Amino acid sequence: MWEGETIKLLYALIDLVLGWEHFAMDSTPCPVVFTEEEIAMAEKLYQDLENAERGERWLRENVGYGKETWVLTTHYEAAKAFSQEVKQRTLKACVEDEEMTKEKYTVIKVNWPLDNMDEEELEEYK
Repeated sequence: MWEGETIKLLYALIDLVLGWEHFAMDSTPCPVVFTEEEIAMAEKLYQDLENAERGERWLRENVGYGKETWVLTTHYEAAKAFSQEVKQRTLKACVEDEEMTKEKYTVIKVNWPLDNMDEEELEEYK
């Protein structure tokens, strides 16, 4: 069973549909159809996820943690301090962002990737 994010697959399908005339060997109509609204929603979601992944990569590279947010014990205190500094700067920037909603702000605040997690709660998502 597929448990991963499917936006990249959806984006590839939309790309195929929009360029169908380049893929089809004859005048066979494309068997898949997307509305303009579906395409716009997929584009927004794709861009939002790309931005989130870019931010997470930046954090990983600058804090120095691995795939599951583990850091070496000797690096833990420095990594935690840096993470909290970046979190505070991010939240401050969110407050100053005119397009930021309270809901988005709360999501960013409570889901900060390097805050302590409840391991039992995490197991529920696996």
